[in-house]
Amino acid sequence: MQEGDLQSLVSPDRLEGVAEALRDILWDSFVRDGAKKTEAEIKRRFTLCYSIFRTLRCDFQWSLPRILDTLPGYLRCELEGMSWQPSERAIWLPNEIP
Repeated sequence: MQEGDLQSLVSPDRLEGVAEALRDILWDSFVRDGAKKTEAEIKRRFTLCYSIFRTLRCDFQWSLPRILDTLPGYLRCELEGMSWQPSERAIWLPNEIP
């Protein structure tokens, strides 16, 4: 990822929260797999995560909450070598309702 790419997808006031959410999604994927956090594996998983994020944001114009809610599942598919397709549902409810 080049510097500024995430900034082009997220408003400045949401950038820190999105970056933290992406970090948490990545770390949770390591915990779930029991995988070693090598520099190469962190970079690989981040690249996958960012690619999915960019696709959902740019190609499907999904909201940030929707992306962050579904990203762990799509990342899991990528890590397990399974294909995934973004949901075409027009209505979406977050997994956690405050």
